[in-house]
Amino acid sequence: MRLLSFVFLSVIMLRASVPDAIGQVNFQKTFTFDGQQMVPADMALSSDSGFVTAMNAFYDCYVTKFNSQGTFVWKKKFSSPAGAVSRSIRRTLSNGYLLSTYFTPGITQGTDLGLIKLDSLGNVFGQKHMGLETATLDMMLEISNGNILLAGSSVLNNRQLGSMLGIQGNGTLNWSVAFDDTASNGVIIERLLELTDGNIVLSGYSSYGSQTVNAKDGFLIKSAPNGTMIWNKVYHFLNGETLLM
Repeated sequence: MRLLSFVFLSVIMLRASVPDAIGQVNFQKTFTFDGQQMVPADMALSSDSGFVTAMNAFYDCYVTKFNSQGTFVWKKKFSSPAGAVSRSIRRTLSNGYLLSTYFTPGITQGTDLGLIKLDSLGNVFGQKHMGLETATLDMMLEISNGNILLAGSSVLNNRQLGSMLGIQGNGTLNWSVAFDDTASNGVIIERLLELTDGNIVLSGYSSYGSQTVNAKDGFLIKSAPNGTMIWNKVYHFLNGETLLM
C-alpha cells in the first residue's frame, strides 16, 4: 500500500422538496429572486429547525433563510463587478452562518476565495478575501476550537495536491498543508469530519491513468487540528469508485 506524502506550504497570499423520515414529500417550493434563475449550491440547518441555502444567479450569490415548512424568511445578496459564486455554507457554533465564495474582482484579476460570516439574521459581521487563485477549496468546517478548516485541492508546480487550510475565527490564516500521492496524477479532498477526540478525518481520491483510462484510488487521512497527519490509508477500487462521507 502506498502512502500519501505530507508537506507544509507557506501561503501568501429551486425548487426544493423536503421529505419526511419515510421519504414522503412534506412540501415543495419554487422561488425566483430578482427575476433571476437560481442554482442551489449548498444547504445548512438553522438553529430553529429551518434551513438556509447558498444559491447562485448570473453574477450574484444569495443566502436565503426558510423556516421548517419552507416559508421564505429572509435573503441576502452578494455581488462582485465580474461575478460572485457561493460554494458552501455551514452553521457556526454561535448559530450564525459561514459562507465560502469565489469573487472575481476584475476581469483580468483572477478568482478570489472569500469567507463571509453572518449572524442568525443574515447580517454580515466578518468578511475575508483569501486570494489563493490556484486553489479550489469547496469543503468547509468550523471545528470545536472555533477555527475554520477549508479543504479541496490546489496546484503547485503543475501538480494537483490535496490541500487544507486552518483559519482563525477572525479570518487570519494559521497554517496550510498539502497532501500528495506521487504515484498518481493528483489528489483531491472531498469531505471533512471532526471526531469526538478533536482530530479530523479527510476523505477523497487520487487519480491515475491516461486520458482513455481514468482510474481513481480512495483515501482516508486522519490529522490533528493543526493539520499534522496522524495516519493515512489508500484504497484501490476496480471500477473507479471513491470514498465519500
